[in-house]
Amino acid sequence: MEQLHFERLYPEGKSTDYSAEEFVRELYNSAFPEDERRDFSLVSQTVKDTSLDFFLIRNEKQQLAGFISLWDFETFVYIEHFAICEAFRGQGIGAKVMQRLRNAITKPIIFEVELPDNPLAKRRIDFYKRCGFDVLPYPYTQPPYDKDKHSIPMLIMTQSDKPLSEEEFEKTVERLHKEVYGVQKEA
Repeated sequence: MEQLHFERLYPEGKSTDYSAEEFVRELYNSAFPEDERRDFSLVSQTVKDTSLDFFLIRNEKQQLAGFISLWDFETFVYIEHFAICEAFRGQGIGAKVMQRLRNAITKPIIFEVELPDNPLAKRRIDFYKRCGFDVLPYPYTQPPYDKDKHSIPMLIMTQSDKPLSEEEFEKTVERLHKEVYGVQKEA
């Protein structure tokens, strides 16, 4: 069985591997539309200032295979971005990452996915369903990352065995909007 290795892109008290950072930058920018990501130049500072962490994913040969970014909140973990590079897609790495997260994290894991209005988005949702996640039945809109970007209607997914009530969902969304996107709830 292939052994995956995770390491912080920005390890505290250590220098950053700039070739790894460039790998993540290129994958981040190519895997996510502009409206679904922050400017990568802000990532390292966001990691320093918040509970965001970027992890490199290496395969058993120590080759860079992808990355995942996580926000660890008191009551849930939010996967902001997750991508496997094209050369390693279809090899089961993504499913192994999701299984490892499910085994290691005891609180609910949540993440956004695009609406299933194209074949790629449908395949992505089906992949997460096979990994034990379900779409929550509540409407959701991802706020813009900055003033030059747009909000996007999306879906929220979480583990099938840890569904959120509508009240928990609302509190979770409020926290995401405030901490991840810098949007305060209007009174």
